[in-house]
Amino acid sequence: FVAIAPDLLSGKRPPGYLDDKPDTARALIQTLVPADVQAHLDVVARYAMALPAAQKRYGVVGFCWGGAAVWNHAVHA
Repeated sequence: FVAIAPDLLSGKRPPGYLDDKPDTARALIQTLVPADVQAHLDVVARYAMALPAAQKRYGVVGFCWGGAAVWNHAVHA
């Protein structure tokens, strides 16, 4: 198996965003544009499948918001 955990909040996090502010991540997730999320997941999938150890198929898993992202990606892909 090849496992990759993409950081979909990269570039959106202010310094110290998790310091005693548990709702900050939730607020940042709400700013994500669904089409951008799918574009990022497409890039991650292409990268992973291009690795020598990988096959040309992939699956995605997620929990909570990530679970919704998984279903959206299944429809998208």
